[in-house]
Amino acid sequence: MVAPAPVVDVTALPPAASTATGPRALEAAGAPPLIYLQVGAYAERGNAEAVTQKLSAAGMGHAFILPVADGQHTLYKVRVGPVPDVDTVDTLSSKLASLGYPDAQIVIP
Repeated sequence: MVAPAPVVDVTALPPAASTATGPRALEAAGAPPLIYLQVGAYAERGNAEAVTQKLSAAGMGHAFILPVADGQHTLYKVRVGPVPDVDTVDTLSSKLASLGYPDAQIVIP
């Protein structure tokens, strides 16, 4: 006579929680990527502040300065955003061009 097979209880484990943070974590969670327009990058903070003030005066209150250091120098990047969609990117790009910044670049961090 053959002995019956042993009973095995199988339980599924929940997926591990993601430890990712920041913009890429939002993307992984199904959120659209964050989009920014970079207006310029300046070696002098005062120049970046002047551009930010000009943009704010023109109604672009979501302009900001992102300092990026490489150990010896700091570059002050002026960005606008986050921008919710491509249509808004097009609208803002046109407005930036009319303000004297025709070379704004799309940035998705």
